[in-house]
Amino acid sequence: MHFGTVGALRDQVLAGARPRLVLLSDDANARLEAAGLIHPGSQRPIGRTGVALAIRAGAPLPDIGTPDALRDALLAAPSFAYADPARGATAGAHVTRILDQLGIADAMRAKTRLVPFGVDGVTLAAAGDVALAASQASEIIGRAGVAMVGLLPEALQLWTPYSVAAIRDAPNPQPLLSLFTSPAARAAFAAIGFVAS
Repeated sequence: MHFGTVGALRDQVLAGARPRLVLLSDDANARLEAAGLIHPGSQRPIGRTGVALAIRAGAPLPDIGTPDALRDALLAAPSFAYADPARGATAGAHVTRILDQLGIADAMRAKTRLVPFGVDGVTLAAAGDVALAASQASEIIGRAGVAMVGLLPEALQLWTPYSVAAIRDAPNPQPLLSLFTSPAARAAFAAIGFVAS
C-alpha cells in the first residue's frame, strides 16, 4: 500500500506504476480512465470530503462560520500550515486560492508553513507547533491530539468526491473492490468524515 497526495499518486500511475487499485479523487481517476489505465466499469464511489481547519485539542475553537469570520481567524492565528499545492495536494491548492480570494495571501505568507501532506500540518497542530492547519476533514477527524474547528464556510468550500478503481489488467481486483465498498468500509470512511456523494 502506498500513500501520497492525489496528484502525486495519479502521476505515478501515469508514469508506469501499476497498483491493483487506486483510491483517488474522481478527477484523478477520470484522468487515469482517459489514459486507458482504469479497468472499465470498476470505479466505485467512496464519498466526498470537505476542507476543514484543525487546532490542538483543548484549545479554544475560533469562529470560521462565515468567510469574514474565517479571514479574521486566519489573520489572528500566529501560525498556519497546509499542504504544498506544488506537490499535487487538492486541499492545499484550494487553500491557496482561498487566501487570495480573502485578500490575505501576503499577510499569511510569513506565518505559513507548507508541508508535504495535509496530515503533516494536522500533526503540527496536534503538537502545538502551529496554531491552525487546513486539510481535508478526513485527515483531521479522529486524529489524536487535534480537534476539528469546522468545515470551511460553504461559500468557500471544496467538496472532493473520491472513488476506488481497479487498474487495467490488475490480477483479480474484485476482492479488494468488494473490501473497499463493504458496509464495514463504508462505516469506517463515514467515521473519518466522508459523506455520501
